[in-house]
Amino acid sequence: MGPDLKFAERNKAIINVAVPLMRKIFEVLFDYPSKRLCLYATFKSDGINHNFLKDTLQNNIELRHGTVIGRIQNKDNNQYFEASNDGGKIEVEVATLNNPEMDLKRLKEFEGPNYALMMVRCEIEKEE
Repeated sequence: MGPDLKFAERNKAIINVAVPLMRKIFEVLFDYPSKRLCLYATFKSDGINHNFLKDTLQNNIELRHGTVIGRIQNKDNNQYFEASNDGGKIEVEVATLNNPEMDLKRLKEFEGPNYALMMVRCEIEKEE
């Protein structure tokens, strides 16, 4: 019968449909994680950079209280989050972003080249 010359082409076509669909399903199942940002340290309501955050997000910030597991580390006078299962509970504020792509781009520009985002499990307090 010989090699299936269209095999790779069919696989690419399937991947082009399946991967975006899987991303959408993931977003729905996990309550749209790409639209949420955990705030700690200087971006929290009482932090020195919170006003910048409000300006960046065009003052349209919905904040909820939550917790993540890990540690806050210090390096060169900057705090950063380190995910760790043996770390403690860290209180955060969770912002819901209206325009995640643009908002996160602005935050990265503000924070500089070492700014990194990671997906972590966050327990968000229920709304009353």
